[in-house]
Amino acid sequence: AGKILPDRASSMMEGPRIRARAKNLSRWKKLESCLETPQESRLGMVYAVFMVSVTALSCASYIGITIPGDGRQSSLEDIWLSIELGVNVIFLADFILRIVSAEDKRAFFASFDSIMELIAVASYFLDASLVLAGFGSSSLRDALRGLMVCRIFKFFRFTEGDEMFVAAMRKAGGSLAILALFLFIGCCIFSSLLYYLERGMWDSTSRTWYRYDQGGNLTHSPYDSIPASLWWGIVTMTTTGYGDMVPYSVGGKIVAAAAMLAGVLTLALPIGVVTTAFHDAFVEREQAKLATETKPRWDRTLDDLAHDIEVKREQMVDTMREWFDMVADYKQVREDARQIEKAVMPFMESHVAPPQPQPPFELPSDMASDGTEVADELALAEEAIQAAQDSPVAHREIIHHGAAGSSRVVQRGPWND
Repeated sequence: AGKILPDRASSMMEGPRIRARAKNLSRWKKLESCLETPQESRLGMVYAVFMVSVTALSCASYIGITIPGDGRQSSLEDIWLSIELGVNVIFLADFILRIVSAEDKRAFFASFDSIMELIAVASYFLDASLVLAGFGSSSLRDALRGLMVCRIFKFFRFTEGDEMFVAAMRKAGGSLAILALFLFIGCCIFSSLLYYLERGMWDSTSRTWYRYDQGGNLTHSPYDSIPASLWWGIVTMTTTGYGDMVPYSVGGKIVAAAAMLAGVLTLALPIGVVTTAFHDAFVEREQAKLATETKPRWDRTLDDLAHDIEVKREQMVDTMREWFDMVADYKQVREDARQIEKAVMPFMESHVAPPQPQPPFELPSDMASDGTEVADELALAEEAIQAAQDSPVAHREIIHHGAAGSSRVVQRGPWND
């Protein structure tokens, strides 16, 4: 039974068609899980660490290759180019594997991560094709090199920070819209005022505005239009302050001080709202993760159910095989005990003496008498016991002396008991 039943159980629960489909599906599911959700397996975590390292190396090569060098640094430039080629080949292979293992191809190509990765990889190989075709430096190549910076978005693929940030921004969208509105109104007001205070004098010949600087020199005024002044308004109200456009008049300085204070107050208002929204997004993500781990999923597809059935079947077969192995071990132990008993019994019979029969019980010779004396003794004992039971005050004690049967009665009070 231990050798036959496991095979029978395996064949009965096998379901050849579902098993073959589930095994094929299991491979792609494992590959997709390893690529898209690496935190669910150890192999996925190793792959995620590898891809993060490659992404960091690609960002370093993207930056290092732009460093101008001389003849002594030509070898370093060749190293950066080799690294750039290697990391982009890895990115291309990773992208192809993700396409093949993706269950929903349309959703895959519509995701933000896939679009950014496609732009980064395609821009590199298009730029390399232009180089091989003999094109030198051009605007097209510069545009393609600029698009390669999209590779930095690959970091978001292995973290959940981007989703949490987007959720927080959606929750705080109303507050951010009010902030943008206040900044726009403030920039328009303060930029218009500063334009009229700092534009200076109009020169009809050169058709430009001039003003006197702090040294008394007549220079071109940077506040020659309200749109030009808007740059100063944005820089001032966001508390950046580049210093490229500075007011010189007293009125312009007063307007600039008011713009600074208004910018600080405007930016400080939505900070608490954004912080709360970020905290709520984090709590919701943790609760959703806990609900996914603890509650059953009802939106499972037929392929998911087939995969689960295959896993459960393998677990049941393994359990039955373990049980049958335990039964076989028990039977072997019993058989070994029988063999030991058969081997030991002849030794026990030849070396251990059998128990001797006990002689029948006989009375001692001094107690052996005829039945008459024994009957008299019993009658006398019965009379003494009856007399002791009838007496309310004293007890009677019968003392026998020898085999002659002589006796005496002794009065005893309750205090002698």
